[in-house]
Amino acid sequence: MKITMELNGIKVEKDIPMTWKEVNFKQFLKLAECGDDTGKIISLFTGIEEETLKKAKIYNLSSVISLLGFLKTEMDLTLPEKVLGYPIPKNLEFESIGQFQDLKLEAMTMEKDLKAFEKYPLFVAIYAVNPYDYKKAEELSNEFFNAPSEEVMAVGNFTLMKLAESIANIPPKSPPRNTVMRKFRQVLTA
Repeated sequence: MKITMELNGIKVEKDIPMTWKEVNFKQFLKLAECGDDTGKIISLFTGIEEETLKKAKIYNLSSVISLLGFLKTEMDLTLPEKVLGYPIPKNLEFESIGQFQDLKLEAMTMEKDLKAFEKYPLFVAIYAVNPYDYKKAEELSNEFFNAPSEEVMAVGNFTLMKLAESIANIPPKSPPRNTVMRKFRQVLTA
């Protein structure tokens, strides 16, 4: 959404996001520093310093503040088919031992605070590089800081779940044997 403001007598129009899909991952990481400070949030999205914004006249400020309400909603963490045009596997299976080993190493070195999210673009890049090459993934990871935050978060979260499942040796769920099939086999053998 475009907002109009007056800075030192000059009208300026800036775009601000209205949904999580419009927030890139770099902005998402910086949102944690903003907290609930509306001035800092608008400054982040417009690229105008907070001190300058305090003196600016923002038209329809009430509407702008209410539109930023999406920040208090949950993200849709559905696994995307593509991130920035790079295809992502549907079930995030490890396609090579290199992928698994590198993801495992990166996950083990993650910190226990918000800085852990900074590894998520690398996770996306590891799946996006085909055939897999860690050096190419590392180079590509910076591009994913500009990807939609929902997509990067979805891939990152699913990756960590998949790693936890693989490391803990949790067997894939298989349906319980059907009793009718057992009886049918007994009839065949008789």
